[in-house]
Amino acid sequence: MHKKVSVIIPFYNSENYLEECINSVLNQTYKNFELILINDCSIDNSEKIVKSYIEKGHKIIYKKLSINSGQGICRNLGIKLANGYYITFLDSDDFWSSDKIEKHLKFHENKELKFSFTNIRIINEKGCIILKRQTIIKSKVNYKSLLTNNYIPTSTVLINKTLLNKYKFPNYRKKQDYILWLEILKKESIEAYFFDNCLTTYRKHKNQITNNKLKLIPLHFNILRRTQDLSVFKSFTYTLSWGALGFYKHFLKKE
Repeated sequence: MHKKVSVIIPFYNSENYLEECINSVLNQTYKNFELILINDCSIDNSEKIVKSYIEKGHKIIYKKLSINSGQGICRNLGIKLANGYYITFLDSDDFWSSDKIEKHLKFHENKELKFSFTNIRIINEKGCIILKRQTIIKSKVNYKSLLTNNYIPTSTVLINKTLLNKYKFPNYRKKQDYILWLEILKKESIEAYFFDNCLTTYRKHKNQITNNKLKLIPLHFNILRRTQDLSVFKSFTYTLSWGALGFYKHFLKKE
């Protein structure tokens, strides 16, 4: 019997992209999944879009937060509601290829993994391709290598729910996913395995903080200091490596 996969989508004011995101899940070739949508107090038409799918008979687990709390809190609620053996996440402005779950799950189960992720293509707000595929990615990511760069895009992750019963997204507005991946890899002494297949399309926006590496440098440093209990020297060294790799990828834009 195919194990159930829980797909968790947090959203906030996502009316421009939410339908494409939801459709990419509903059209999956792998059918044993549940879709969990968490509304982070949207004030646009996002809720109407979700309710229209429910009215059409689509089986969607839907919850709305009473106050805007951020993606980490939304994902934690989704995990709590999830009935799947596996958990996946999808940001509301990203979308999947129709065979994402099927191919990724086959890779994950054939290698008997607990934590894996795929490659991505990157598009802009208008849907034009910026990058066909990432090239600077390790086949296996451990705790130490993750300190130098977040190789794991959240919308590509497939992870056993047993891990997420033990570890939660921290209440940080930025990079809460990165902090969680660090905690899991460190405390479980495992590796996250890379499936080099572009099954996820990631949408980059002009005003995203991730577009400004200079602003992210102190954030990255502070995260390492506060959440990983690293010395000033080690935090600075890893941040420097992370920044150098980020600028390298940005300016070369290899495909």
